[in-house]
This record gives sequence, structure tokens and C-alpha cells, in this order.
Amino acid sequence: MMNYEMIDAWEQRVRDEAIADKNAMDTSEKRYLRIESLEQLAKLSDQFTPLECFLVLNGGFRSTKYVQYRWSRNGRHWWIEHSIDDTEGYLTGPQLERWTHIPEAIRKWAFYADRQSILAMDEKEDG
Repeated sequence: MMNYEMIDAWEQRVRDEAIADKNAMDTSEKRYLRIESLEQLAKLSDQFTPLECFLVLNGGFRSTKYVQYRWSRNGRHWWIEHSIDDTEGYLTGPQLERWTHIPEAIRKWAFYADRQSILAMDEKEDG
């Protein structure tokens, strides 16, 4: 038999952490950068190292993605790795729209990039 009090306590802790994370995103020293367009995402992820991003799901849960906009034999493509199941793949722009939740999350202001990931990419370019 399941202990429902433990489950309720765990769910409350997850909610509290999600609220704390949301508040952290809203501070003046933002750890996360809200992605406002696919063009912005392409510009930020046009590096040698994938950009660590996440989309905020209902209930404050996150789905982490590693994103890179890169060249392949057939032109520019999105490379996406989904950390939830370690799947990855190359997608064209229309495929990204059709097969992922990333564009929808951007439109709903629920897609963020980790600033530490951006700073690390800048350091690699400089050094």
C-alpha cells in the first residue's frame, strides 16, 4: 500500500522547487535566458558546443534539451538531444516545428537557455 502522505509531501516539495526556480529566473541576476524566437535560438546555438536548454512543463517540471544549429551535408539543420531518454537527431526547420514542442514553448515563453552554457561557449571561443 502506498503512503499518500509521502507522495503529497514530495509533490509539494517539487512545487516549491519549481516556484523557487521561477523566482530565480525572474531575479536581476538571471541564471536563465528566456528564448524569444527560433532566430535567437539559432544564433545562440550556432557554436561548436550544444546549448543546454529546457522547456517548462505544466506543474513546473523541466524537459532538458541540448540544441545546436549546425551545418550538415544537406545544409543547416537543428541537432537536438533530449536528455529524458538520450535520443538525438537532426531536424530541418519544418521538422522542428512539426515534431518537437520547442517552437510552441518559445511562443508560450516557456523555453530557456542556461546562461552558464552560453558563457562556457563564449570562453571556448576566446580561449
